Amino acid sequence: MSMLIFISACQSKIINDCPDGLTKFSKVSLYFGTSTNEGIITNEEWSNFLDEIVTPNFPEGMTIHDTYGQWKRPDGGIVKEPGKVIVHIYDINEDKSENIKAIINGFKERFKAQSVIWEADIICGSF
Repeated sequence: MSMLIFISACQSKIINDCPDGLTKFSKVSLYFGTSTNEGIITNEEWSNFLDEIVTPNFPEGMTIHDTYGQWKRPDGGIVKEPGKVIVHIYDINEDKSENIKAIINGFKERFKAQSVIWEADIICGSF
């Protein structure tokens, strides 16, 4: 019974039609922790990452949010850290997976990060 509820809850998010005046778009949100073994990523380091890695892959633009989050380590300890979320909305017919992978891999390599959360959704919107 609980499995059916879970499945139906997941399926309720699917957008078939948008209200008048709105169009379907793809939306990606990338979640980055900004603390490293060497300290917090500086504004200059983040700006360079945006200029060199993110902007070439999302040239149409993006929104960036400062965040604060936490996660549980395998040993049970809680890590609390500042972060960033990049939100990019684009044409639903475009495949941006290679661009997204380039951003994630660029961040991991540059800052020795373990992971970046990649969230994808279909939305209704208007520009």
